[in-house]
Amino acid sequence: MELQAYLEKLVSNSHCPITFAGDIPNALSRWLVRSAFTNGVNQMGVDPYLDTEARLLYFNELVMLPRKEIEENWRQYISEMINRYQEVNTPQNLFTIEPDKYMYGLNTVYCQKEQDILVNVITYFPSPIRMWINGQLVVTGNHDYLIKDYFFLYRFREGSNTVLFECPLALRVPLSNQEIIVKLNPVDCLEDNGKGFKDEDLLDAYKQSYSLFPERVFYMPNEELHLIVLPQYVDRQTEIVHVSIFNAAGNLLQAKELAASSVAIFPWQDDFNGLLRIRAEGAGDTAKVGEAYVYYGEFQSRIDQVIQQVEKRKDSDQSVITTIREMVALPEAFKALHQYVPNTCYLTLFQVLEKFIRYASTSEKEVKMTYREVFGSSFTVYEPQPNGDRLAAYTVYMPDDYNPESSYPLVVYFHDALARSYPVNLPWVKHSSISDAFIINIVGIGRLNYVDDVNVIRMINRLTETYNVNRNRIHLIGFCTGATKTLRIAMQVPDTFAGIASVIGDMRLSINEPEYAQVDNMSNMTVLGLMSTEHWFFNSTRFMHFLKRLPKSTTRIVHGFMHNEFNAILNSKVLLHKLIAEQRDPYPEELKLSPLEPGYNKTYWLKVEAIDNLEEPSKIWAKKMAPNRIEIEMHNIECFSLLLSREKMILAPTIEIAVNSAVHRVDLTPYCKLWVSWQPDKYMVEVIPMTEQEFEGKYHTIGVDEEQMGIKQIYLSACTIVKPEGGIPSKRSLVSKLVYLLQNPIKDRYIYYKYEAINEQALDWEKESSSHTNHVIIIDVRSKSKKQEKLLDTLGIYMDEEKLIYREQMFVGTYFTFIKRRHPYYSERLLLIVAFNDDQVETEIITWMNAFETNPLFYNDAVVFHDGNYQGFRDRPRQASPFAPRHQ
Repeated sequence: MELQAYLEKLVSNSHCPITFAGDIPNALSRWLVRSAFTNGVNQMGVDPYLDTEARLLYFNELVMLPRKEIEENWRQYISEMINRYQEVNTPQNLFTIEPDKYMYGLNTVYCQKEQDILVNVITYFPSPIRMWINGQLVVTGNHDYLIKDYFFLYRFREGSNTVLFECPLALRVPLSNQEIIVKLNPVDCLEDNGKGFKDEDLLDAYKQSYSLFPERVFYMPNEELHLIVLPQYVDRQTEIVHVSIFNAAGNLLQAKELAASSVAIFPWQDDFNGLLRIRAEGAGDTAKVGEAYVYYGEFQSRIDQVIQQVEKRKDSDQSVITTIREMVALPEAFKALHQYVPNTCYLTLFQVLEKFIRYASTSEKEVKMTYREVFGSSFTVYEPQPNGDRLAAYTVYMPDDYNPESSYPLVVYFHDALARSYPVNLPWVKHSSISDAFIINIVGIGRLNYVDDVNVIRMINRLTETYNVNRNRIHLIGFCTGATKTLRIAMQVPDTFAGIASVIGDMRLSINEPEYAQVDNMSNMTVLGLMSTEHWFFNSTRFMHFLKRLPKSTTRIVHGFMHNEFNAILNSKVLLHKLIAEQRDPYPEELKLSPLEPGYNKTYWLKVEAIDNLEEPSKIWAKKMAPNRIEIEMHNIECFSLLLSREKMILAPTIEIAVNSAVHRVDLTPYCKLWVSWQPDKYMVEVIPMTEQEFEGKYHTIGVDEEQMGIKQIYLSACTIVKPEGGIPSKRSLVSKLVYLLQNPIKDRYIYYKYEAINEQALDWEKESSSHTNHVIIIDVRSKSKKQEKLLDTLGIYMDEEKLIYREQMFVGTYFTFIKRRHPYYSERLLLIVAFNDDQVETEIITWMNAFETNPLFYNDAVVFHDGNYQGFRDRPRQASPFAPRHQ
């Protein structure tokens, strides 16, 4: 207690403003700071490496004293990150980095009464930290076992309470920034501010939990295991904890009772090699529990042996083995990003490994073991990306007591993009059961990335086909960048979702001229917008302004919660229940659609078949005014179609279709498609009868009209760039630059896509069978090869160094062209011709390719640059009537 008395005296004597109110939400951003050495002490402990000799420095001493003396004594630090909220602390910049040297921060929290406060400790990039409140250890970690985000409840006393944190200055990992955030939220305020969305059992979950902090994750055989058990609710009462250690088979190996917040030592005398699960339970009547894992022995080789053992089994499924291999590699993903590996990553990994090791020890079955049979009701799936060699991951949570005869809602949760390699769970699944819905966790990339958008929509469609999903109860929840992703997907395929929830997010709309029509795409779905005034990235007023346009939107702006804290507390099971209570209206009477891209062209019974000018926004509004009349207003649209069911939409046998005020009478069949082609001052309607089965398949489909994506469609699948025949071109040549640009069309490298390149000599199109890639053929028409000439003849395209003839148009002089076609040798693949006849087009073609993600000309199926201008060509819609739109 000598040290604690010394710290209390410091905060009482200091004239620096380091006192915070504990009765309101507060981020601790002002501290007394100093450094201290450990003197070589490396054993796990519960006390800080501090002496009681350091004194408070006066401001004028900071310019007079030697640096060493300044660092060893207490001085003021105030968070200086002016471009962020003041809760972010980076005091390590005040100190010289040396081995065995630690920095400390000390302040005080004053409470009007004794009360419980929820404390949130974040090291934005995982880094070692320990913390004490009133001398009690509440958080602990080191270089080998550390937290990233950690919540706990503390019973603050009336009056002054000291808060002390400790971090090493010499880090083993070169972090770009060592940020520390400490946020306090009094339970009384938590109940009030979170009303309507906070789970009632949230605080009980903390009160019934222990956190286990082993000294490290990996041990060598015969090493002692050191462990600290900390309650997640600290009320200054000494607790006795029963700690048990089990192997992966569930056999008890060691057990003992100890005092919480003390160091427990477990001797290990044999040569045990394998996974250990450590379980802490409250002694006596206390119901608290907590678990952690460590591994003894050589990890990688032993896990490889288990995998090899499973691979030999007849009941092993390769997809299950893929999941294990990928999850075992997770720690390396953090290390590759120059980050420490947080304890949550190891916890996720070892929980999965324990189930896999148990499966490996069971007797072999006659049938393949599925994810659920190996891992239970929650499992992570790794699937190949269709356009590269990387795997996309998502975690599935099946409902408890799943009944395959029943249909369930599907909820896709897009979390923020910081966890790139593995899916992060909804916060509440740690302490609550799942019985209401299928929940899918996936990383949400908020940046513009059209390939990822298409792949996500494909995934949602696959999930509805794999599981018994209620088609009218598909929902999205997004947090941070995941909220941006949620809103974008909802605007792209609006007839897919019954409702969405955005938790601290925003839409990617222009600042000066927002695309309001795209927001209107969501008019028929429930939209819940949860926002805070105290987060780092988004303007809540802007988001509320957008959502006011929607008739089924509900917004809630909350104070007292910072960015991550808001998600952890209010992205709750209560929110889930509010969302899945909503059902999709399968046949709404009014529709609004403004395609974000040409491929996102359907909403319920309305589909845009062709846009007039790809470089301008297009929109269409349709409303059933009466059983015998549908009115439509449209802009920049050449043709569209209506999917109509007379019975389900309550339509008369003969109806009036009014398009831009021009009226046409149409006789309907029970199920039909109306193809409407617009030409100046008139339009034509063709009725295409359908069976009920055809209608249902078309109407409820989930997907993207990929044929409308133009040239960009090429990159939705794996691509091989085919370089021209000849020697190795110079790096400065146009061909070399083109190869690089065509291999890297997507500038957002947050997701890696692999597009190969080969030489034409290595490719025999007519005999190739192993590759399933699209081909991008680079042609310098001044020196076409025989293969290229044969390919162009097959496609009916003529080009030489003087001219290009395409679709009966002749371009004489300097040109380059991009032409997408169905592959003549492999009908299931696509082909892109990239040709030029003069090196003078280099600057223009590089500029053109660098705008690949934003230039709407790429939505054409072919583009020719000639005489300083671009001309686009598009294919006709496949089901076009005789009045279908012309080529552009």
